[in-house]
Amino acid sequence: MAHAAAPVSLPTIEFINNEATLQDLASAVTLLFEPAPPIVAHLYSKRPYASYTALIDETEQGYTPEDAAKKVDATATPSADDEETQKTLKRLNEEYEAKYGFKFVVFVNGRPRSVIIPVMEERIRNSTKEAEMKVAMDDMVAIARDRLKKLNAAAKL
Repeated sequence: MAHAAAPVSLPTIEFINNEATLQDLASAVTLLFEPAPPIVAHLYSKRPYASYTALIDETEQGYTPEDAAKKVDATATPSADDEETQKTLKRLNEEYEAKYGFKFVVFVNGRPRSVIIPVMEERIRNSTKEAEMKVAMDDMVAIARDRLKKLNAAAKL
C-alpha cells in the first residue's frame, strides 16, 4: 500500500535560531522563497528571529533581487499554458534581464501565465531599475508571506 507524502512543514523558529545549520536554514527558506543561497547566507548571519514573519521581514533589508539572480532563476514554474505563451514569456524574461540585470519576479497568486505578459511588457517599457528592484523585493516578500500562511494553515490540519 502506498503511503501519502508527509506534509511539508517549517521547523520551529527556536530551532532555526539555536540549532540550525546553514543547510537546515536553506531547507526552511526554500519553503518560503525560491532556492537562493544568497538569501540563506544573509538570513543565517542575522539570527535570531522572533518569528518567521521577522525572518521574512529581514529579506527586505540588505538584500536585492540582483543577489538572487546570481544563483536562481526566479521565474514562475511552467504550467500547462500554450506554447506561444511560453515562448513570449521566455523572450520577455530575456529582455527584462538584459535591461535590469536580474530576473523578472512577480507574485502570480493563481493568475494564468498569459496575464503576466502585459505586466512584463509594461514594466520593460516604462520602468526604471530602481523601481523594478523595489517591486521585485515586494513581490518576493509577498510570495514568502503567502507560502508561510499556507504552511501554517497546513500545519493546523
